[in-house]
Amino acid sequence: MQGGNYQDERDRGILWAPSRNNNGHRKSHWSSMRRVAVGDIVIHYADLHVRALSRVTRAAVASARPFESNDWDDDGQLILTAYEELPTPLHRDQIPLEIRRSQTHTNAPFFLQGGRVGYVNLGYLFDLTAEAGGAIVDLIEGAAPTAQISNGASEVPSLSGEPGNLRQGVSTAPVRRVWSAPKHDSRVFHARSATDDLSADLGRTVTYEEFKLQASFGAWLASQNTPAELLSLPIGGSVIQPDFYVPARSWIVEAKKSEARPYVRLAIGQVLDYIATAERHSIVARPVILLPRLPTDDLVDLIGRQAIRLAVPAGHITGFEIIEP
Repeated sequence: MQGGNYQDERDRGILWAPSRNNNGHRKSHWSSMRRVAVGDIVIHYADLHVRALSRVTRAAVASARPFESNDWDDDGQLILTAYEELPTPLHRDQIPLEIRRSQTHTNAPFFLQGGRVGYVNLGYLFDLTAEAGGAIVDLIEGAAPTAQISNGASEVPSLSGEPGNLRQGVSTAPVRRVWSAPKHDSRVFHARSATDDLSADLGRTVTYEEFKLQASFGAWLASQNTPAELLSLPIGGSVIQPDFYVPARSWIVEAKKSEARPYVRLAIGQVLDYIATAERHSIVARPVILLPRLPTDDLVDLIGRQAIRLAVPAGHITGFEIIEP
């Protein structure tokens, strides 16, 4: 819960929290910085709204406070994280109360008693369960489907310079890393209806279908002796990362949890953006969209017209069907 520091930390691509308050006391919502790992997703909340998602690119290190403040001690912990700001912030009350009330563990982000049940606790960095975090990410996709974040845990190029000199930007070279299956959970929450822009997905259940799809696809690629990698692509002072890079097949793959039209349209734009960015770095690749089911014929035709391959699970057969353009 970043409050007034949100914009400063977003612009620097960081999280920073003091080690102690001015009285020398530690706070659990500051100590939680040490539990954050590379690849973790952070949900950024300020002024009653979820305003961004980010994926951690470097775990916490000891760091002096990188910005001016009279409120905190100078010594603290700093995390590097790649922000993706939401075009439409998500209000706290758009997160179903059942999700907020499910967080009963230590260092949870929501009030559970009194007249403020479901309100956000005062503090900095709280823990969400995997299913609640995934449910909130799915709600964000429903409210603002252009906001995306890669699901594979990875480490993107480190920022140049030392903490406190974080505005100098990312490495200009692509980075390839070993792909690992994302975490998923079979438990679900029932989300509110999506916006009209996702009318084909109305009444959906928030699941981890995309996460499971990626894990199955990655395992299938490995079984074919064409293992996937993670590919971080610097562009315009930031870094973008497709869900899969398959060098043996020269594929860049974008996965979506639904074959509904808004997700297909979004996937087309994203995968072509990845291909164009890769070409700027002299990486020649072919675009692939991974979906959980075959979409309607007109969407299959639309995908093919863009010279994009389509990958879908092969029915009762273990494996995936690749539909050529």
